[in-house]
Amino acid sequence: RIAGARMSCHAADVYVGNDVPGPGFALPGKILIGPKHLKRYPGITQRLIFLHECGHQYVGADETAADCWAVRIAKRQGWLTQSGIRSTCRALWHTAGGVSHLPGPERCAALTQCFNDAPGRGKRKKTAAQ
Repeated sequence: RIAGARMSCHAADVYVGNDVPGPGFALPGKILIGPKHLKRYPGITQRLIFLHECGHQYVGADETAADCWAVRIAKRQGWLTQSGIRSTCRALWHTAGGVSHLPGPERCAALTQCFNDAPGRGKRKKTAAQ
């Protein structure tokens, strides 16, 4: 369970332990979840982190592709909305990024773009003015 929701990744075994040195990591066929680090984030972000790690099983090492995969799945499942993306962006905004992840503002822009482009229940309808 992640933030009260039953989560699974069919492509990987999941290990949950406080000895994991961050909120989540992916290895081929495995996801490692660190609950003491994960709890620093809002529930919706916790679930996206889990899906992000699952996404690596499908898209490989590309962090932005794993983010986008997670957003598409969450939106298709109906639990990720514009409000959830905003909450996640607030939680990630001040992250520095590094070798693998984009800095917070750039990561948020990419997450928002993936959300807007993805089919699903949370998609905004374009008006004539857009």
